Amino acid sequence: MRHILAPPLVALSLRMSAALTVVTLACSEGITEPELLEPRDLGTLGGNLSEARGINDRGQVVGSSRTSSGDWHAFLWQDGEMTDLGTLGGDESYAFGINESAQVVGAGQTLSGDWHAFLWEDGGMTDLGTLWGNFSEAYDINDVGQVVGRSSTTSGHAHAFLWQDGQMTDLGTLGGDMSWAYGINESGQVVGWSETASADAHAFLWQDGQMTDLGTLGGADSSARGINDRGQVVGWSTTSSGAWHAFLWEDGQMTDLGTLGGNWSDAYAINDRRQVVGQSRTSSDNMHAFHWHDGEMTDLGESSAHGINESGQVVGKSPTASGDWHATLWR
Repeated sequence: MRHILAPPLVALSLRMSAALTVVTLACSEGITEPELLEPRDLGTLGGNLSEARGINDRGQVVGSSRTSSGDWHAFLWQDGEMTDLGTLGGDESYAFGINESAQVVGAGQTLSGDWHAFLWEDGGMTDLGTLWGNFSEAYDINDVGQVVGRSSTTSGHAHAFLWQDGQMTDLGTLGGDMSWAYGINESGQVVGWSETASADAHAFLWQDGQMTDLGTLGGADSSARGINDRGQVVGWSTTSSGAWHAFLWEDGQMTDLGTLGGNWSDAYAINDRRQVVGQSRTSSDNMHAFHWHDGEMTDLGESSAHGINESGQVVGKSPTASGDWHATLWR
C-alpha cells in the first residue's frame, strides 16, 4: 500500500516571513462577509510551537501546543485565553475537533504510554478506549456527541470507528486491511479513507452501515478529510499524472480543485457555504494555505489552514517573526 499522510501534528520546518491578510470571497447564498480577515496569534501553553485544528460556530478553537516542558498538550482557546486540557495520564495529548457544546476530541497518552482517543467536556478528559487494540485517535465530533477516528484492532490493523454513548463501533473497510475516519456531520455521515482489496487507498462515505467508495481523480489513491451538513466532501486524490490534488465531492461527482501552481494540494475542511480550506504547493514549491470558493482558489500565504466555521472564521497555524509556528485565527 502507498504511504498515506496523517494530519500533521507538528509544524512543517519551513521558515515563514509573510504576515497574512486574507481577502474573503462573496458567499453564493447571499450572506455578506467581511472584506478582510485579520490573523490573530493565539499564543502557546508556554512553549514555542502551537497549531489550531478545529473551530465551532461560537469561535472556540482547539488544537495543540508545546508546554514549557516541551511536551505537546491539547488546548481549548476562547475569549483570548488558551486552556491546557491535560492528558490521559501520560506526557502528551492533541486535540482535533470540537462541537457546539464545547466537547473536544483528540488523542492522549495514557500512563502506559499508549495513545487513546479522548472526549473532553466540562473540565474532564475521558478515555474512549479502543477496538480491542492498543491505540486509538479521535478526529471529529458532531453535536449529538458521535465521535469518529481510528483504532487498532485485534488483527493489529487500524480501522475507522464511530463512538456513541460509550460504544465504539468498527466501520470496516473497502475490502482491504485498514481504514481511517476523519469527519462526521450532523446526519451521522462519516468520511475518511480505506484500503481496497487491491491495496490502494480510496476516500469513503459511510452512512447507515454502508461504506461507499468515492473513487479518485484518475489516480490510484484518495482520502476524504471533511464533510459538511449538505453531504459535500473534501479531501485529496492522486490524478492520472500522479499529482496529488484537493477535491470536492458532491452529487456523486469528484471535482479537482487544482493547486496554487505546484503539483500538490489537500483540502481539510468545508462549511455549509461550500467554502473550503487547505494547503497547496506553489509554483516555487513553497507550502501555502488556501481558501477555495465557487471555483476560485485564493492563496492565503505561507501558512496552514485546517478548519473553518459557518461565519467563515479560519484556524490553522502561521509563523511568528522568529520563525516558530503559532496557532492562528483569521476573522
